Amino acid sequence: MKTQFHIFGFCSVFLIATSLRAQKLAHTELLGRPTDKEITLQIAFSDSAEACVRYGISSGNLTQQTSWQLMRVGDPSEIVINNLSPNKQYFYRLVYRKPKSTNETQRPEYTFHTQRPANESFTFVVQADPHLDALSDTAVYKRCLQNQLEDKPDFMIDLGDIIMTDKLVRAGSKVPPNQTHAAEYSSLKPTTPVLTQSIPPSLTNAQ
Repeated sequence: MKTQFHIFGFCSVFLIATSLRAQKLAHTELLGRPTDKEITLQIAFSDSAEACVRYGISSGNLTQQTSWQLMRVGDPSEIVINNLSPNKQYFYRLVYRKPKSTNETQRPEYTFHTQRPANESFTFVVQADPHLDALSDTAVYKRCLQNQLEDKPDFMIDLGDIIMTDKLVRAGSKVPPNQTHAAEYSSLKPTTPVLTQSIPPSLTNAQ
């Protein structure tokens, strides 16, 4: 089995807040828990909404659909896409609407790949330390994300240390202020959704 192994210096799975029509997405598509038969899509809405996922094996021809589900307001919701075929590339898009409405909003099309057999080669990426500060180069960070996408990995492993606010604590205090956390998260939002919409992440704790 041939495994391609790449390490990138910046990473994140934090997702950009996006406003579309009546409903507001608090975070956009985040893939997770991929197997040979299913995958989970996580999203969060700031307003009342119901959503489903349309998917298929050909781009632009999404012939299958999950059931419509009522989304939680302000908390992440999950949609499980199951009964998939092993070792297959799928295309999908999130569709949502106001509860009981027929006026739909369609998100862009993204892709994922179900688990391959044991004797099949696969690609994954390893990434860590995406936290941005005064010494960070945002252009380099974006290039790192693009490098990962160009490898077309089946999944990624994040080694943690995502926001690293411990170095930004108030003088005399060992607890980072809440606004420090918010600022660090916000600095990551504009760039990372494109990664996790098609690449399922697996997170570890930083040491």
